[in-house]
Amino acid sequence: MIKVFKFGGASVKDACAVRNMSDILMAYESDNLIVVVSAMGKTTNALEKILRLSRDNSADASVVFEQLVNYHKTITDELFKGEQNTAAPELAKLWRELWDKFQLTHLSYDEQYDQTVSYGELISTTIISHYFQKIGMKHHHADARKLIITNHRFRSADPDWETTSGKVNTLFEQTSEKILLTQGFIGGTSDKRTTTLGREGSDFTSAILAWCLNASEVVIWKDVPGLLNADPKRFPAALKISQISYSEAIELAYYGATVIHPKTIKPLENKNIPLKVQ
Repeated sequence: MIKVFKFGGASVKDACAVRNMSDILMAYESDNLIVVVSAMGKTTNALEKILRLSRDNSADASVVFEQLVNYHKTITDELFKGEQNTAAPELAKLWRELWDKFQLTHLSYDEQYDQTVSYGELISTTIISHYFQKIGMKHHHADARKLIITNHRFRSADPDWETTSGKVNTLFEQTSEKILLTQGFIGGTSDKRTTTLGREGSDFTSAILAWCLNASEVVIWKDVPGLLNADPKRFPAALKISQISYSEAIELAYYGATVIHPKTIKPLENKNIPLKVQ
């Protein structure tokens, strides 16, 4: 039995949140888990800002970039306090790569967006993978760019379902660990160019993987108590919806319910896979 767990940016926004995520996973140690993780906190927003500044040739790009590096350093300093930060060399390489890609302003905006903003998830899962190693949580860290194979529609790529399913199932069969950790939001073309699935696309990643593996359920872990009938930030008296149909969920997403990505529901409905929000 395979379950797909998705943790969004708020669920990994700081060291405390990462520890909480690991505690949740430990409670499911008997299950086979696909763990899909977003960029930390508001990292995607920051990367989008750096991209705009870079394309405007603004010196502020390096300032915001340094702030983003320091934000992640604060998290790793706390996670590895008093111990060797084994993630540091790999993170340093990713940051160098990312800065170089911000210089590729000759690319179209959409293509450069995917080549840069995708690093939020790569950096997030690198930190989490090394933290898992530190606490002895066995797992396999997979690169979603090699699993979710898409077309070349940058910023809103569509998966090649058959090719993706073959790659996902092959990896799962070859992996002995019960936890497979990977990135949400990102994919890759057959000629190895990074793509993204659309803003907030980590939910869609979870649905794709669940569809490929005929998972028993998808669980989206949120900083709200579940699916609500209104935005609790605007309506404090919002009520939790205990259960709704796939079609009702699609309608909610279509009309702007941010708790579920619009593309998420259909693959799950096609294979009758339950979606839970916790």
